[in-house]
Amino acid sequence: LAYMSLAQTLCITLLLTEILKVYVARPRPNYFHYCGYDKQKQMCTGSMKHQKDAKVSFPSGHASISFCSAVWLSLFIQSFFNFTGEIWWILLRFIPILIAIFISATRITDYMHHASDVVAGALLGIGISTFVFTSQSSRIRSQIKKSYDPLLQL
Repeated sequence: LAYMSLAQTLCITLLLTEILKVYVARPRPNYFHYCGYDKQKQMCTGSMKHQKDAKVSFPSGHASISFCSAVWLSLFIQSFFNFTGEIWWILLRFIPILIAIFISATRITDYMHHASDVVAGALLGIGISTFVFTSQSSRIRSQIKKSYDPLLQL
């Protein structure tokens, strides 16, 4: 059941991210280079795929999906493997967040997104994963407890 919760979280995040990208249609920071802008013709001459993709910067899909996955995994680790107070355990739960931060930062340094695109994508992923996980955590816990209970398997 835990994998279904993660799948729902990823699907909802991806769906909302793509809807916002089409609705907002904010150009990327490297818009002119990405769409193949020709100064003589004063128009984009690149492929249609690049011309369309150059206009869908907000929110960052990489940031939303990476933070969605990272927060869900951190919540899962925290909820089901409780070693409170030990520094290595705190660091283990924070590793997925560090990876998501790295992925998101590279989108800014590669000039594919504005900083606000990445922040919005991160907030979207964090919000959706937190909402879905907390709404389904009791069902996930009961399913995991049943699957590991030796008396139920007799």
